[in-house]
Amino acid sequence: MSLYVSVTGAGPDIVLLHGWAMHGGVFDALIDDLAKTYRVHCLDLPGHGRSNAELTSAALEDLAAAVEPYVPTNAMVLGWSLGGLLALKLAQRLPLRALVTFKVIPAENGVGVSLPAAMTTCSMVMAEFQSEVPT
Repeated sequence: MSLYVSVTGAGPDIVLLHGWAMHGGVFDALIDDLAKTYRVHCLDLPGHGRSNAELTSAALEDLAAAVEPYVPTNAMVLGWSLGGLLALKLAQRLPLRALVTFKVIPAENGVGVSLPAAMTTCSMVMAEFQSEVPT
């Protein structure tokens, strides 16, 4: 099984995991900023985006087994939606440096959180996190 992964930047490793029916491109707004400080690994999950791996099972344990080889030791993992659930499962299986999960509530009639707003918030959290985590 082969997953698509782009690696950008230098520094401590951070892995970005997207949500269901998406691809790593949802993190494009974050990657340039994160790459100034981190080596950013942006994956397309099995059955998504540019990964040529078929999604043979949607079981979280199976997704974690497929993604695990692409997660560097002691990486930080940031997961959105399904990626957040997957990040939690990876934290049970691997030694991680840090874990960040978030979800997006679709905006309806002005109520909720849009993806751009969530990404802005995520950027702010990562900036604060960066100042608190020893290298």
